[in-house]
Amino acid sequence: MQNNVYLSKQSIFDIKQEITTPEIELKYNSLDQFNMSNPIFKQIINDFIVILKKNFPEEYLKNFYNNINELKVKNKGLKLSNGQYKIDKNQILIRKNIKVSEIRGVIYHELFHMSSSAYKKGRRYSGFSQRTKSRKMVVGNGINEGYTELLAHRYSKEKFDVAYLDEYNIVMYLENIVGKDEMEELYFNADLKGLIDRLKEYSNDCEIAKFIISVDSLQKYYTEEISKIEFKQNIVNAYTFLLKTYIKKQEIEYNKKNISIEEFINRIGEYIYRLKLSPYTNENNTISGLEIKYILDLALEKCNFKEKINQKVYSIYRERC
Repeated sequence: MQNNVYLSKQSIFDIKQEITTPEIELKYNSLDQFNMSNPIFKQIINDFIVILKKNFPEEYLKNFYNNINELKVKNKGLKLSNGQYKIDKNQILIRKNIKVSEIRGVIYHELFHMSSSAYKKGRRYSGFSQRTKSRKMVVGNGINEGYTELLAHRYSKEKFDVAYLDEYNIVMYLENIVGKDEMEELYFNADLKGLIDRLKEYSNDCEIAKFIISVDSLQKYYTEEISKIEFKQNIVNAYTFLLKTYIKKQEIEYNKKNISIEEFINRIGEYIYRLKLSPYTNENNTISGLEIKYILDLALEKCNFKEKINQKVYSIYRERC
């Protein structure tokens, strides 16, 4: 039986979506059936396998073992991306004529998708995203792409350009709230519900739904499905949620007497400082100083230590800038 969570959305979020956790049954527990004829792909995949087994516990790797033994990798004339993982076919597609310097980064990204994906009764589970067969529900793609790219960069020895930069920046701050080890475990188990349950310790269904959908909408700017104004509003929504949620987490720690008031203010000051320095796609899309102030005002609206936190942020700026 699957445990369900419902995201109840208001106004533009008035569609009820059902999020489930997949039951993952281990089909393979070794790499006995893995075979790859393309020598370039084979070497990169073998390197990835070493990284995965070195850095993650075996209990995270059920989806990896289930998929790697039957994985197919093909060159394809892709138009919109350099790579794609097709969950229902367990197949990685790599764009023909891709630059040699880009191959490893693209394959690592798609291999992380493969390692966190399951196909159950027509539903596609992949990391922090879920999609029903009819596409009636598609949710979590933004967070999923950002975190997949973060992992590809974190565990690759080679440097390559960041894809999904907006989402990548957002999930870095999300991971600071959830915790690195827990975030990685949820990702590999395709447990979006678990991520939502974790965030509900500090927020509510409506705010979490608004955050997820705002991040999902960011890529629509680059396909001209939303305007620049809508894009910026989604960025503001996402960072306001992150800051409010982080503040709530620290308030709970302070109320439990796990941290002092000085540590409480220092942690939030550092978090805000890093948020202010966070890059946003390119110069044309950069959030203005006024918009950053708006985010901070919204997030600190109900905080009892707003003035002291603002003083701490100002102090950090004077010391470092």
